[in-house]
Amino acid sequence: MKEPIAKIKPEFIVSEGYRYTEILQDNLSYGQAMDLINEGKKVARSTFKGYWAKQFINGRKNDNVEEWFGFIIVAVLQGGGHAIAQPYQVDMLSNDWMEVR
Repeated sequence: MKEPIAKIKPEFIVSEGYRYTEILQDNLSYGQAMDLINEGKKVARSTFKGYWAKQFINGRKNDNVEEWFGFIIVAVLQGGGHAIAQPYQVDMLSNDWMEVR
């Protein structure tokens, strides 16, 4: 049986390709995780090697579109890069969310 990630030392997390170095709290619901994101914190599920965070965006795709701005939830991906976070129902019903650093 694999050791729960909350028990893994930060050095091991980094060496295994995780995009965060510390787990601050675990066993959180999706709602609790979203509250933390709104406070500017990072969250991940126990199955993620990346994390989610709030990001401010401001831009214009082209001159035919009005300028837009606001906050989005961005996923910082395990292999590098970013994507707009898109929760699935399994994510919303899970209680394995963690606050990470």
